[in-house]
Amino acid sequence: MKNKKKFDVMVIGAGSAGRYGAKAAAKLGAKVGLVESGPFGGLCILKGCMPTKAYLRSSYLVGLIRKAPAVGVYPSKLIGLRFDRIKRRKDRLIQEMAEDARKGIERHPNITLLSGKARFLSEKELQVGRSKYACDR
Repeated sequence: MKNKKKFDVMVIGAGSAGRYGAKAAAKLGAKVGLVESGPFGGLCILKGCMPTKAYLRSSYLVGLIRKAPAVGVYPSKLIGLRFDRIKRRKDRLIQEMAEDARKGIERHPNITLLSGKARFLSEKELQVGRSKYACDR
């Protein structure tokens, strides 16, 4: 295993579970390699929970405005929706969350972020891109 960087733990995927798993292992003193092949953030941030919540917030506000007369509030203008602005807000929020998640990993002294697809070479060896890594445990 000469010329290979060695880690105690290798985590494949920097989604929510991967990031938390890597941080937990690092907190216990392990040297962790965290592998991510795609855009950083994982399913929840990039395509699932967070985009849905951003869209739901806009929908919720429209619903409140429509219900306003029931509590004595009468909006003076028609409600206008600009989906391009709603989407732009969602995209900005997602980018900010993904950047925050990446920074949280990059500033951790025991975690090394490795970009590329992981491929097992053996029980204790992993290749990411053209680089090879060993896991001692």
